[in-house]
Amino acid sequence: GTDVTADAVREAVSEITTLVADGPTAEEVDAARDYLAGVFPLELETTGQIAARIAELLVYDLPDDYYADYRDRIRSVTLEEACEAARGCIRPDEMTVVVGGDADEVQGPLEGLGWGTVTVVEAV
Repeated sequence: GTDVTADAVREAVSEITTLVADGPTAEEVDAARDYLAGVFPLELETTGQIAARIAELLVYDLPDDYYADYRDRIRSVTLEEACEAARGCIRPDEMTVVVGGDADEVQGPLEGLGWGTVTVVEAV
């Protein structure tokens, strides 16, 4: 429930901060490699999914054959490369945390974390 929202957010941010500081473990990298390489074909089952991948090629200016060896490149990521990517791409001190819930119940505890301004956006 919303009574544990602030604790859950604190724990999630703590895990992310630890990931950046210590890097992922070998087991975490192995699991991520296996998952990403394994799920990739399932992400190309519909025309919409294929169109999304083509859009990624265009948006990120990737070569036309980017996905041809995608699974091999994923499988070749080393622990050191994963650690470097975590340090280079994830900036816990610059994060924006988005929380859904009853603002009356979660705003105070979230403000109590002391991480900055809590902005409430009403549902539409």
